[in-house]
Amino acid sequence: MTKSSQHNAKWRRWLAGHHIRQHRSLQFLGTRLHDVNLWRFNRYSTSMGAAIGIFVCFMPIPMQMLVAAIFGFLCRANLVLSVALVWISNPITMGPMLFICYKLGRYFLNTPALITSDWSFAVFWNNLNLIWQPLLLGCFIAGLASGCIGFILIQIAWRFIAHHFPSDEEQDHTHAQRD
Repeated sequence: MTKSSQHNAKWRRWLAGHHIRQHRSLQFLGTRLHDVNLWRFNRYSTSMGAAIGIFVCFMPIPMQMLVAAIFGFLCRANLVLSVALVWISNPITMGPMLFICYKLGRYFLNTPALITSDWSFAVFWNNLNLIWQPLLLGCFIAGLASGCIGFILIQIAWRFIAHHFPSDEEQDHTHAQRD
């Protein structure tokens, strides 16, 4: 076995979650942790993992990665993708995301705008009692819409790739039928 194939086999085992499944602190999850959808990239688990990760990234809550992992586990989605996509919201993107979500929620609740010339964390914190409802509604709507769009786009891309770039097995099968 060449060094490259050994590296590829090691990478595949890591993606398949072997090291996580054998972790002593996760044994309480039992055999459910061995579900292949949690670790492989197939059409369902990839689409669902993306939807969950994108949805959770819009939620203004602590420990988003843990929440995405729990939802991914319960929905049999790809855990790697659902946890990784939470990082769409990061310290750089969180401010603009929350502002857009607040404006979206304000639109749906038809609430007046806060009149202030400077937006800062102190202004946000001092006015939280006025903005929490539009903010949470906007986060839920934006997360749900973005998650659904992510799910649909991955489904479309998966079908396109499967149709235009068939796997080696499918190509062998069509060549065998022609002969």
